[in-house]
Amino acid sequence: MHHYTLCGLDNVWLENGYALADTEDGPVVSIVDLDGLHRAIAIDIATKHGGLNGKELRFLRSMLRLSQQKLADHTGNQRGTVTRWENGDAIPRSVEMLVRGLWLGKAKGCPLTTELLEEWERQDACAVRLAYRDTGTGWSRAA
Repeated sequence: MHHYTLCGLDNVWLENGYALADTEDGPVVSIVDLDGLHRAIAIDIATKHGGLNGKELRFLRSMLRLSQQKLADHTGNQRGTVTRWENGDAIPRSVEMLVRGLWLGKAKGCPLTTELLEEWERQDACAVRLAYRDTGTGWSRAA
């Protein structure tokens, strides 16, 4: 059994699906279908009984490709709050349920979830700096 900690979780063990190789820099582990493994882990986390711990929240957030800032923005919190949750502070149930639901919707290919996550991406793309200049006859957008 291989104790797989590179995903950021302490409790993941692989029975098979990996290969060990010795290199001059030391042993290297190669995982077969890493994306599939991460999806399976995320589904187990999202459907587990009980609350999420910080490492599990971080794992699901990363699987959703959400930055700490983006999760904070969409839950009405500060980025530092998300950092504290991921480092062990209590995670609000509403945030847990949102992240679990988003992941399960994404994993099952739910069109509404996909649309929501894409909209969040578009919002980020639109959040560019708008610069203006006074032309003497009014304001206009700077180049």
